[in-house]
Amino acid sequence: MLHIVHILEATIGGTRRHLRELVLGLDPAAFRIDVIVATRRDPDFARDMALFRAHGIGVHVVQMQRHAAPFGDLLALIRLTRLLRRLQPDIVHAHSSKAGFLGRLAAHLAHVPTAIYTPHAFAFEITGAPVRRVLYRLLERIARRWTTCLVAVSQSEREAALSLGYAPGQIVLIHNGIATKNEEQRTKNDSAAPTIGFIGRLCLQKGPDILLSAVPAILEHLPQASIRLVGDGPWRRRLMCQAAAAPWGTQVSFAGASDEAGVAHERAKFDLMVMPSRWEGLSYTLLDALQAGVPVVAADVGGVRDVAGDDGVLIIPPERPDLLAAAVVRLLQTPAERARLSASGPQRAQAFRLEHMIQQTAALYRQARSSGS
Repeated sequence: MLHIVHILEATIGGTRRHLRELVLGLDPAAFRIDVIVATRRDPDFARDMALFRAHGIGVHVVQMQRHAAPFGDLLALIRLTRLLRRLQPDIVHAHSSKAGFLGRLAAHLAHVPTAIYTPHAFAFEITGAPVRRVLYRLLERIARRWTTCLVAVSQSEREAALSLGYAPGQIVLIHNGIATKNEEQRTKNDSAAPTIGFIGRLCLQKGPDILLSAVPAILEHLPQASIRLVGDGPWRRRLMCQAAAAPWGTQVSFAGASDEAGVAHERAKFDLMVMPSRWEGLSYTLLDALQAGVPVVAADVGGVRDVAGDDGVLIIPPERPDLLAAAVVRLLQTPAERARLSASGPQRAQAFRLEHMIQQTAALYRQARSSGS
């Protein structure tokens, strides 16, 4: 039985879901699992921690800070190293940038034979100050020496890893996967009063401000349209105030959804969904929308093209509210195209099944441990 320790600081959104579905999906007869997590991101993560414990997964809390904090990072590194020395795992699997760096270094200091890293989008690809991006790239290059294998969730992430100097054989492409569901297929085609939906954290990454910037141009052509933003985050109040102050504010609404059932309920109201993200790894929100048969307009970032393939998503350049508006209008004024995307989405989503992700990851663990022993 292999002993795997997962380390994650970014316990929100897609990284939270990835960790939960991966560790709960691995065969407990073949893998002993512990998770080391921080609890500062989302208080609701306590539900996942309770779920892990109920399934016999060891849960350990080591507080890590999202941004660079020399004293706090050193303290977290010491605690991680001590904990790994006590747990003595066969493999450490670190996720996202902060836990990715600290976790791999702690694994090295604790003499763990195998360290695997999944970036879920590299920090240096994230919009920010140029100096910070250079620093993050340098840190990723340094951490490469402590990395047995890097798991890329998209082709663009694989290419970014190659740019850091990883050998092709060090990188394994494993797309995120979703559980197969029998969601009701879309039948909504009322183009007179369509609902344009957004699902995600209300923050810089997901680009809800880009959507609001596109609203006037959308309503110029589709005056009866409504825009619904589903999610929470640090920008919620700011966006609500922006919408309330605009002449079109009554056509924009906000909703929260605390679980996947709530999100699915909201998604069922959409005629189409927009994903104007500034960066992504490989979006679960996009996969869920395709499986539900919801047409999608998405910015060309991260793993969007991996998911879209040659069909399934209407792709636009990022940071372009004008092109976002034009794509939304075009799709809503073309029922046949919208119906085609709605029909092709579930078929495309079949290529990204959760069972495949789990099987590929389990095979990687066995191979990496065998190679490192």
